[in-house]
Amino acid sequence: MPFAGQLPGIVLEAAATGSSVLEVFARNLFVNMDTGEVYLRSGDRSPITLWPAKRGDKIPVQQRFVNEELDGTDELIKLPTGVAIRFEGHRKTNGVVDYSVLMVQQNVWTPEDLTTDPHYDATIDLDTNAINAAIGKGTTELPYIDIECDVEVWKGEDRLSSANFTMRVYNDHARGEGDVPTTLGYLTTGYIFAHWITGLTGGANTDLDGQATTHLEYGKTFVIIEVGDGPPALYKYIEDPDPGVTACDGVNLIKPTDYNAATNYGLWAIKE
Repeated sequence: MPFAGQLPGIVLEAAATGSSVLEVFARNLFVNMDTGEVYLRSGDRSPITLWPAKRGDKIPVQQRFVNEELDGTDELIKLPTGVAIRFEGHRKTNGVVDYSVLMVQQNVWTPEDLTTDPHYDATIDLDTNAINAAIGKGTTELPYIDIECDVEVWKGEDRLSSANFTMRVYNDHARGEGDVPTTLGYLTTGYIFAHWITGLTGGANTDLDGQATTHLEYGKTFVIIEVGDGPPALYKYIEDPDPGVTACDGVNLIKPTDYNAATNYGLWAIKE
């Protein structure tokens, strides 16, 4: 077996709760360990022929495991406690797989919603040195490469089962050298689920107080954020009742970093 002895990177716990932060962008894979096939949806058991992706992307993926003998919603199963998931891929050319170079690997998967909709979340990195070298850069770039992906379930040092599908990674301008955007989001009037906000204060572009507010209307902007493992919080952008004097505690009342007592005196107030 290729890479024998290489152990998975995480053992699944008995239970986990909460939603994936990136689930709105996630691509779904349904893995049938009975047949060794992978589907794009559970109700249609048509194995993936080619799974398209782009070089340079980091793709949020949700994996669900299917029991071939069950129907409907019951066909989705929770993996037993103590097992681990390994996801890896190797270059495939003219139907032949080259196991000498590992092109893709992700062994850390987070279990989510195990009682209602069991799935396992991770981000697949397609901005790797191996992928970039295979596609090339400059006048010799290939339009795409194929990668044979293995989804494996392990218990200790035993591989219990595996499934396979082919990912086609298309060329793109991203080669690991692009700039990361300095602004992750832009608040507008209305209700916004600001998935990029991960903190309340600090002034960073991932903090609530670091969001630009000069364009917002008082009383008409609501931001839903999730910080850590706590429940979602709803903040309303209000007009400061006493500009320059009102005290903010950084939780229930937050002052934006672009606050100006004369020209831009809005505050973030939590709504119960």
